[in-house]
Amino acid sequence: MPILALFLTILAVPVLGLVLALVQLAIYRLLVRWGRINAEQIPFFGALLLRGMVAVFVLGALSGLVLSSVQRGPTPTIPDR
Repeated sequence: MPILALFLTILAVPVLGLVLALVQLAIYRLLVRWGRINAEQIPFFGALLLRGMVAVFVLGALSGLVLSSVQRGPTPTIPDR
């Protein structure tokens, strides 16, 4: 079972990054349709994919930090005597 969890964790970053890249591409195409930007201003899909993967990685790291601090509890500021 731990191997499956590791495999799914490794696949989560590219798959969720792909989803975020497709969302970004849809937003850019919508902006082109509305006339806000030109079609030449849309970045290539690799850049969108990289941005999506970085966003997933950062959100995962931040959630890990938050969960680890919540489980430990607050740090005492005044030592007990």
